[in-house]
Amino acid sequence: MCDANVFISRACFDATAARHPFLRASLPIIIPNGIDTGPLGSIAAARRSEARRELGLAPGDIAFGNVARLHAVKGQSTLVRAFAEVRSRLARARLFIAGRGPLESELRSLVEKTGMSNAVVFLGERTDVPRLLGAFDVYVHPGRVEALGVAVLEAMAAGLPTIAAAVDALPEFVREGETGWLVPPDDMEALAHRMVQVGSRLDAARSIAARGQARVRREYDIGSSVDAYEALYEELLAARESSLGSLKARRDRQDSRHGAPVAPLR
Repeated sequence: MCDANVFISRACFDATAARHPFLRASLPIIIPNGIDTGPLGSIAAARRSEARRELGLAPGDIAFGNVARLHAVKGQSTLVRAFAEVRSRLARARLFIAGRGPLESELRSLVEKTGMSNAVVFLGERTDVPRLLGAFDVYVHPGRVEALGVAVLEAMAAGLPTIAAAVDALPEFVREGETGWLVPPDDMEALAHRMVQVGSRLDAARSIAARGQARVRREYDIGSSVDAYEALYEELLAARESSLGSLKARRDRQDSRHGAPVAPLR
């Protein structure tokens, strides 16, 4: 028996409540897994020139990036196919995919098959993600399942224009045309269209990205999550102390009426 059920997103609550309907009897407690938003933005901005040089990017190149486990649920196959169309319209577009996983060999074969080996780079697993994000112009996340979407939050905190699939928790903070852009999952044509649109209007896209960055800093910073958990713990402790106090008073009244010994409260 627990005192509270906490969910990292509304989507996570809805999925859990679908299996356990009793959860809907009370309002959900939603506390996202916060991220350290401050360093993400500052490191990405400070290391941008250095990171772009490392990736071989020239000033006019448009770098699309994705950081995720290479797995079918992350949608990179759709991303690679969409990027083939993007390249036909944005000749200086490049795609960088960071991560490892069971889909890697299939993705590499797909890149070769579509003739994009000179435009798509697999970066492997990286431990310098904040710095790497600084090299990108647009972040793309076509995942099929996302209980929260920490990688997307990190990209937005770094100030990147962000395109994401409209699945699970992602629309809770990626708001179409307001803080980023949403596309249907597994829709290669819609994804390619949006990538071309955002990549060809980067100045306008960055103003939307700034609103997304501000929202993530305000609502998804680790400090906000810590504050929310502390407030919840204090509320639960106060409720428990009140309950124990009421129980003790009731037992004292019974004891005074009946003169019977009462087991001490622990």
